[in-house]
Amino acid sequence: MQKLMVALVLLALVWACAEKPKELIAENAAPKHEMVNGIVRSELAKTMRALYNELKLTRDSLSAGYEVTPRLIKQVEKIHTAAPTEADKTDETYHAMADLFINSYKAYAAAKENQVEAYNAMIETCVACHQQKCPGPVKTIKKLRVNE
Repeated sequence: MQKLMVALVLLALVWACAEKPKELIAENAAPKHEMVNGIVRSELAKTMRALYNELKLTRDSLSAGYEVTPRLIKQVEKIHTAAPTEADKTDETYHAMADLFINSYKAYAAAKENQVEAYNAMIETCVACHQQKCPGPVKTIKKLRVNE
């Protein structure tokens, strides 16, 4: 009986060591992805979320009448190189739309007057791209507009 118990414990130990945790499987499934709150997030998704959070604060400041100094250019430029959730979505159309967004961000950053208009134009480039490539967040992105 004692030998049977030892054998079962050893068998359970071998089985436990051989099974990979789900987080590691998910992380290794695609490069530059990580588990966030139980969901696999790509590098591009995390970049987009960081941009959204910063633009939400920007919207609030512009809505309150404050002039904002844009500071996201490094994050904005990552949209070309960040690993996406679905690699087939980053095609020529995506990169063309990414260029439009980067240019609209730079125009917003350079705007000394009509900063709200330049900001809203930049948000429209986000909406246009997401309508074609990843429509899920369109409704949320539209809420980033500043109502003048």
